[in-house]
This record gives sequence, structure tokens and C-alpha cells, in this order.
Amino acid sequence: MTSSVTILGIAGPSAAGKSTLASMIAKQRGRAGTTIISLDWYYRDLAHLTEEQRRCYIFDHPDAIDAELLSRHLEQLGAGEEVVAPGYDFSSHARVAGVRVEPQPLVVAEGFLLLCFESVRRCLDASVFVNLSREARLGRRMHRDIAERGRSRESVARQFEAEVIPGEDRFVLPSARYADLIVRNDGGPADLLARVCGHDWSPGLSSLLGESAIPTTAVENTPDGESSEVVVNCLL
Repeated sequence: MTSSVTILGIAGPSAAGKSTLASMIAKQRGRAGTTIISLDWYYRDLAHLTEEQRRCYIFDHPDAIDAELLSRHLEQLGAGEEVVAPGYDFSSHARVAGVRVEPQPLVVAEGFLLLCFESVRRCLDASVFVNLSREARLGRRMHRDIAERGRSRESVARQFEAEVIPGEDRFVLPSARYADLIVRNDGGPADLLARVCGHDWSPGLSSLLGESAIPTTAVENTPDGESSEVVVNCLL
């Protein structure tokens, strides 16, 4: 980007800790200013479909996301312009009134399919891919979807097995190759923040992120969950 706005993308499979990482980055920066953009806001509006059609809709496919609108908003934020981001009601699978989003020096875009779209990747200055075991993620997703999205335990488990896992294998995990940093979220939120902020980013992004005071480990992980030496792609 050519403006004073830097855009960091955070991707990874469902319930791996993307939103938590984005929130912790914003909290660490405090009044320095951070804008968070969630991919969840950009699901396509299904208000025109019947209730049965909505239940059968596949939400773990790139086609479920309005990538064109997301890319346009990221471009505008990167240029220092305000946008009106859409809202989304996961109980009805319909869009609701949006919210005005102002650009800050750091914009963090997060979502499981974020790196699947070339148009979105072009808007990012850097990106992180966060992963966690499927067993742990199912537990986290179960808690979230029941509490926040009005789902039943049975429907969450069924969707995870029938849609989430196939979508991860086909789209999400392969998109890790586009990330500048692949990191495992086994050590908890504080450790995750430390490893991301302590990475050797460009001077501008390193300055924006700051350095977490929490010690980091020397081992990162591959997308499939196997430990390895630090997995880092060169910054574009």
C-alpha cells in the first residue's frame, strides 16, 4: 500500500484463534489505533432463500463470501477512506444494518478464507496463518456457535464434520502457502501474540505491532499441525 495505513491479514481454520489474535493486537496498541475487519461480515445475503435452502447452504466455500466487496473496502481503507461494512445475522443468514469503519494506522483483516482470494491478498501488506488441532477447534466452535449464533450442539457437530472439515482440506489449509508467517496456537493467546509480534516483519509493521513482553518459543508449526523449524515465507 502507498498510504500511511498498513493492512495485516490473519487467516486459518475455524476457531483457531484468529479473532482473539486480532483483538489482542488492538488491545496492545491501545490508543495508537487499530481497525479490525472480519470476514464474517461479508457472507452473502441469503434473505431471498427459504429457511430450508438456508439450512442447506454451504458456508465453508469461497463462493459464500462477497470477496469483491471485501476487497473494495480493504482498498478504500488502505487509501485512508472510511467504509460502511455490512452486518450479518448468523441466526437468519441475512445482512443487517452495517457500521461505519474508519481507517487507522493498522488495519487487521481476519477470516478463515481470507487468503483464498487473490483480490484480497493484493490488499494485504503482510499475513499470518494461525492453526490449532481439530479437536480443540471443535470444542471452541461448539462454545461460540451455541452462545453467539443460536445453534444446537448437534447441528454444530454435524456441520463441522460434513462441511467445515472438507472446506478446510480443500480451501483453507492450502491457502497457508500465501501467508508470510504460519504459527500454531498451542501455547494460548499470550504466547500466540508474542510469536506474531516478535516475528521479523518489515520495520514499519514491526513498529506498529510493537514487541510483546512475553517470551516466545523457537518452534513454529506447519498447517497440518506437525512441529517444524520456523515456517516463514518471504514478504512480498
